[in-house]
Amino acid sequence: MFRIRLRAAVAFVAGLIVSAPASAQPAERPVPPAALPVVPPTATAFVTLKVADLVMHPDLKPVLAQLAKQPDALAGVSELIGVSPLELDRVTLFWPRLGRDGPDPVLVATTVEPFNEARVLKALQARPVFGADERFPATGPGRREASEPLFHRLDRGPFATLLLTDERTLVFLPGRGAADVTALAFLNAHLKKGAKGPLTAALATAGAHTFAAGVYLPPLFREFDGWIEPELAPYTALLGARTAVVTGDLGRGAKLNLALTFDDAAAAKRAAPVLEEGLASVAVGAEKMAGTMRDSRRPLDKAAAPLLSAFAAGMKAAGVKADGATAVAVAEVDFGSATAKALGDLLQAVQSRRAAEQRMQNLKLIGLALHNYYGSNLRLPTNVYGPKGELLLSWRVQLLPYLEQDALYRQFKLDEPWDSENNRKLIEKMPKVFQAPDRKHTQGETFYQGFVQRENAAPLKGIAGRPWLKDGEKQGWSLAAIPDGTSNTLAVVEAGEGVVWTKPDDLPFGGAVPALGEKGWDRTPALLFDGSVFLLPTTLRPEMFWPRVTIDGGEVLPDLENERRVPFVQRPASDVKRPATTQAEPPKPASTKELEPLPLPKKVVERGTRESLAVKVAALQAQERAAVLLKEATARLRERLEKSGAPIVEIERVEAVYVEALARLEAVRRELTAAVEALKAAQKKAPQK
Repeated sequence: MFRIRLRAAVAFVAGLIVSAPASAQPAERPVPPAALPVVPPTATAFVTLKVADLVMHPDLKPVLAQLAKQPDALAGVSELIGVSPLELDRVTLFWPRLGRDGPDPVLVATTVEPFNEARVLKALQARPVFGADERFPATGPGRREASEPLFHRLDRGPFATLLLTDERTLVFLPGRGAADVTALAFLNAHLKKGAKGPLTAALATAGAHTFAAGVYLPPLFREFDGWIEPELAPYTALLGARTAVVTGDLGRGAKLNLALTFDDAAAAKRAAPVLEEGLASVAVGAEKMAGTMRDSRRPLDKAAAPLLSAFAAGMKAAGVKADGATAVAVAEVDFGSATAKALGDLLQAVQSRRAAEQRMQNLKLIGLALHNYYGSNLRLPTNVYGPKGELLLSWRVQLLPYLEQDALYRQFKLDEPWDSENNRKLIEKMPKVFQAPDRKHTQGETFYQGFVQRENAAPLKGIAGRPWLKDGEKQGWSLAAIPDGTSNTLAVVEAGEGVVWTKPDDLPFGGAVPALGEKGWDRTPALLFDGSVFLLPTTLRPEMFWPRVTIDGGEVLPDLENERRVPFVQRPASDVKRPATTQAEPPKPASTKELEPLPLPKKVVERGTRESLAVKVAALQAQERAAVLLKEATARLRERLEKSGAPIVEIERVEAVYVEALARLEAVRRELTAAVEALKAAQKKAPQK
């Protein structure tokens, strides 16, 4: 019932806002042109930006022209509000009431020209709401005609409700838990006649500025609960402020005005020098931070440094005075062509960062696919081989069903090479997960590659072990049988040279370190077998690099940042005990009984049940091996400590941990064995086709 009433309230608010310019004020007192549309005068906090001023600013036009050529850079804003930032006139965010339990903010967006309603609703995936059941009203003989929707429902993003109040105004109400409170608070604010709030005067003139923000401070100060950070103690005189309003306007520079309103003139006079000192401290801190950012190796920091320096200079030269019950600070921030260039560099850096994040995300998805493949097959994928041992297709093709590309996978002929007549046509259909953002490449070329040991390759001097791929090896390794540990072993990296994604071609193991990443990069994205991703230095020496590739080299690796140290406890290749190359199964600890490696028939009753058990068995085997390795290492350490006469209290604690772990794993093994037997029994009872 309450939700039905809420829908009625939201619909009423929508109608109220639409008719507000005509009915909210008497004819002789029209709404001032400087007032913000939709925002009630009782709002306790707001932020507004006139985007059109930025678009028209001469120093910013080159930046915006660059932005217009990169639609992906605008995609995030378009998905949020349904229109491009370049179409906006003003964006306003306001809070009907501040406080810990207050309603969430409301977003108001106005456009320069009338927006395309269909395009907006499509971009937002908005659903029209016509009544309590949110269904489209039926029409037909004896039935009423369909009317305009009451409002639109949004199923994604931070907002839940969209109000199209006129051809240029979109109002977004927050969603989920706070939707009811916000809608009713919004309704109450608009129904009050002649109501005034602490920011009424600021709201009446906010529309005349490029930027404006205001906040009613007492609710925020109450959150301090009588305690503030020690470094803020010198500025407690400012805690007597009732409101804070900032306005900014663009010319050849940016003029900022901060006004703190107090209860009386005496409080404002006392606060003025404190405010001046506070702004000076902010300037010192900002300039110090800008210096650090200028020396940074991160493009985003370097690009933002000039902007922060300009802000620091403006704060340093700010003038402060008391004007009645208000302390006013005025600052001029240089906004010339150099700053505009910095904005352009910042935009480019943001784009580069988004591309870098996408690279890392691609590798995460590849890592997840590797683990899902392993969960279903109890082994890692390999390249596809023909009956005579000839290479046909890449391991990347084997991952397709685990990357939501099962339809593409079924189009491949797995008994034909990558460049056969059928398979060659599929090269251009490379999934986006294999495409490195912002890297120049031919169609169907990927930079994400593993490492492969060539057939009959000579042993590497000083390097023990091998990579996860090896020519001629048709059966993949078990994750649990990687002695070096999945968190220490490289699976896939972003290489310097691209390869056709379906071609069984990867980085050769051994010798000089291959080119990694784009030319000039000092780091490249890399994936470890545990599924984690990180930035791998591209300048590592071979003796530092290749031990990170081997799955069974037995090295203890130093920190990547300490390139002078070489891996130690490195055994010669002849001493490395490797599992068989056909299907590597992890050794079972003597303290637990044998468990079959899930010998289920291919046609199972429930495929999901089988795959779930496979994942659990693989995890159990890995944990058992880890416990046994811990037990062996602890035994060796105990022996050495006993010989030296050192105390062994900590060792006894570790022994207690692995004894408890083995007991817990034994219980898990019993449960999994019972589950496997139950699945076998169900299979026998299933009707045979």
